[in-house]
Amino acid sequence: MAFDYDRFGEAAAAALRTNARGLDKSIASGLRPPPDMWLSEWTTKFRRFADDDPIPGPWRHSTAPELVEIMDSMSPQDPCEEAAIIKCAQSGGSASAENWIGFISDLAPGPMLFVQATLKAALDWAAEKFWPMVENTPRLNPDRGGTIRAQGTPDGNGSTKSKIRFSRSNGFVLLAGANSAASLRQRTVRYAVEDDLDQFPEDLDGQGSPEVMVDQRLKVWRRQGLSKRLKISTPTIKGTSKIGRAYAVSDRRRYHLKCPQCGSRFVPEWGDIQWPDGKHEQAYLIPPCCGFDHIEHWQKAGMKLPDGWLSDEIDGVKTPRILTEDEYQAARGRMPASVKRGFHLTGIISSFQTWADMAVSFRDALGDLNKLKTWTNLVHGFEFELKGGTPDYEKLRDLREQGWGPRQIVNIPVGPLVITMGVDVQGDGLYLELVGWSENAESWTLDARFLPGPTDVKGEGAWADLDTYARRKIVFPGGQAFGIDQICVDAGYNTEAAEAFCRAHPN
Repeated sequence: MAFDYDRFGEAAAAALRTNARGLDKSIASGLRPPPDMWLSEWTTKFRRFADDDPIPGPWRHSTAPELVEIMDSMSPQDPCEEAAIIKCAQSGGSASAENWIGFISDLAPGPMLFVQATLKAALDWAAEKFWPMVENTPRLNPDRGGTIRAQGTPDGNGSTKSKIRFSRSNGFVLLAGANSAASLRQRTVRYAVEDDLDQFPEDLDGQGSPEVMVDQRLKVWRRQGLSKRLKISTPTIKGTSKIGRAYAVSDRRRYHLKCPQCGSRFVPEWGDIQWPDGKHEQAYLIPPCCGFDHIEHWQKAGMKLPDGWLSDEIDGVKTPRILTEDEYQAARGRMPASVKRGFHLTGIISSFQTWADMAVSFRDALGDLNKLKTWTNLVHGFEFELKGGTPDYEKLRDLREQGWGPRQIVNIPVGPLVITMGVDVQGDGLYLELVGWSENAESWTLDARFLPGPTDVKGEGAWADLDTYARRKIVFPGGQAFGIDQICVDAGYNTEAAEAFCRAHPN
């Protein structure tokens, strides 16, 4: 039975019909599901850059086709739950995260945690990257009815410096610092971005890893199969790099260029980049598939396709570096839609640096370990592997146990089971090193010092000090004190005095 509007009079009936149509439209709009759109589609349709940006205007996938699959892995339709991007500097990884935030605010709203190494870094990112994106993208701009709430609104419900609010839902982006436990606690979120991951501390205020804290914030949504997490960083030292570890436990996708000569797909490596003698600024690429001489950098854009990613291993079999197009497409068909994706954005494939730039900076870094490390991490986009497996001194410093070391051996850390001392004899004194040992030859240098004095007369000079030192007790965790288990003295110099010391100390 139709509603009788006319019984209210002509004017009232017209107003009621207008209101009813508006109500119907609002209800239908609220019930209508969001468009079935992928993140890459949303990006090309809505993302815009300012006229004074290096690449102004709308986002074009042709600029960096390697980012398409990375972005789509963050779409709700994709089963991916976590993606790790190990990258060179300025490769588009962080811009992909910005696009994802815009997409979420529009089509898949929910609470998000955006974590930088420090809260200041997160706030700087918002001021320098996020808000300019909002201003230049009408779909997001609050002044144009966009999906992001403006800052400092009179009603107090707008965005703030540390919390970006969505205008069409209760969703938000909370900015946090990996150096602040308070900003990582007591939050339940659906999405998380960990940007510049390798700069996160290993242990936050004695409470453990910030990565684990972020993981705990996601577990409610993850239990429902609805969470997504994006890790982004340039790498640091192999073995200690957090993004390196995240990539290692993913499906490890590598990007394949398409050879313009033979049509094969291949993963480019630094050895493929060559240059005439002494002319690094003329660098070019020799494709490993056919050895064609040679491919200029301007041809790289045509070699990059959106389907360029392939896992390093499929069904337990290592993927060859070079594949024909048919082999490549067959491998893509077998590649599972894994929940943990890994993407390696290397400098060679980057749209934002040339092979010549890489070659020149490589030449300038040769002979300087620190410059070569910077080149490897930021320009090449790889973890830096130290010779002989030597750990990076900065990481070693951060990981050391506190409250012990030279001049602090009254109490030793948990770990050592056996204590040894080595002594080197010199004419003007004795050099010693006290070492704690555990299983698998794990060791701790507990003390190292020089005892000055003559060493040619047994029991006198430096020997008297060494005797006192060797008889000291060492307090283990738990409070019990024990002596040195074994002492080794190099008796090649002032042998008689050294042997006299050893006879006085049977250990």
